[in-house]
Amino acid sequence: MDRQQWDRHDIAAYLGIRVGSVNAWLARHEITPVARRPAGRGALANLYDADEIRRVRAAGRRWRN
Repeated sequence: MDRQQWDRHDIAAYLGIRVGSVNAWLARHEITPVARRPAGRGALANLYDADEIRRVRAAGRRWRN
């Protein structure tokens, strides 16, 4: 089974933050892209492992409680 991959817009929706804040969140948690896909006009969009995003968010919630 293929692992689910998210772009910045998917991550923003999951975390409930603005798309512009996603890069800072990813950098703060040292999450790196796992793949790239065409995003139009020759640009490439980074894709991130959805399981890693979920794991980091869950760990942060446990730490706060």
